[in-house]
Amino acid sequence: MSISKSYINNNELFHYVIIYESITSFLFLSEIRFIAGYAHPSRLMIKSIDKKRMHSPIRAASESKRRLPVKQIEKTLGLIMESAKKEFLSKGYEKASLRTIAQNAGVTTGALYVRFSNKNELFSALVSPIAEHVLSTYRKGGEEGNSQLEQGCPQDMWAISDEIANELLEYIFKSKDEFVLLINCSAGSSYEHFMDDLVGEVERQSVNFLKYLRKKGYPCPDISKEELHILISAQYYAIFEIVRHDIPKKKAIKRIRLIIDFFRPGWKNIFGQ
Repeated sequence: MSISKSYINNNELFHYVIIYESITSFLFLSEIRFIAGYAHPSRLMIKSIDKKRMHSPIRAASESKRRLPVKQIEKTLGLIMESAKKEFLSKGYEKASLRTIAQNAGVTTGALYVRFSNKNELFSALVSPIAEHVLSTYRKGGEEGNSQLEQGCPQDMWAISDEIANELLEYIFKSKDEFVLLINCSAGSSYEHFMDDLVGEVERQSVNFLKYLRKKGYPCPDISKEELHILISAQYYAIFEIVRHDIPKKKAIKRIRLIIDFFRPGWKNIFGQ
């Protein structure tokens, strides 16, 4: 039994050695062919030519032709933005459908997602320029007001305030749809608290004005930050009623003048004027 077992084991070992040597030889020959093939001068020459073609002006020009023209890209983007504006105005941010926006723009949903990763990003593209312009206008007005205070002319703050109100009114009617989106249709988006941001900016400026005027000896009454917030919110929410209720421009001018004339005496009292 032991001799037979030994014979079988040796026989199996012999077969394993034969198989191993065959595989090794095959791999060795394949490696030789691989190296020889890639080292062949003709192949090196082809690679060199291909490398030159990659950087040639002719190849770059031909590739640019295959790209979409800039005008076509801009046109597609314009169609998406216009379709999105109509959808958001009709349904508001929360109920608006990206699928519907894409369909009405004549593009696939995938093409829309190439440009905008989600619904909020698309909505932001429509309203962010408006929101930033309004906030920057009030920041600029605050800086001009501070300059007038430093020059000892606090009364000029009211002229600056009137200029900002007039500029805001013109801007609202120049970009009416975008303001309607921002004020009426933004619930659920990252811009749903835009009015709070605006009130916060005016509140910050008012606190700084009060500190400066008190320092200069103006008879400003004591008023808390919370009370300032209530008054500023009342005024600015009243102003933006012209957007909420789609008031015509001629009537809106009269309405804003009424709001300013109503609040101005109270603000003058608070700022010791």
